[in-house]
Amino acid sequence: MPRTPAEMQSTAHERATRYAPRPKWNPVHAGIAGAAIVGFPLAAFLGLARLDPDDFSLPVAIVICAGFVAPYAYLKHQERAHYRAWFREYEALKAEGHE
Repeated sequence: MPRTPAEMQSTAHERATRYAPRPKWNPVHAGIAGAAIVGFPLAAFLGLARLDPDDFSLPVAIVICAGFVAPYAYLKHQERAHYRAWFREYEALKAEGHE
């Protein structure tokens, strides 16, 4: 049974990581990568189709924003789930110690 707060934090983190692991990517970095993965082929398509990007600036911006938001939101949700699980495990350990 962990006794110090540091030991309880460590044990809570280990337990939480088993069922709610922290994402391997930072959500912002993943969003930037997603925007690039969507944006570069889109720019290539516009160039190969000889379409003027100025005529499609709003749709291009929406697609690139969606490319950022999708991975960002997914990984941010995973990150929040990890921290919620960590907090729940810590609170459970605190409750066990006070019984």
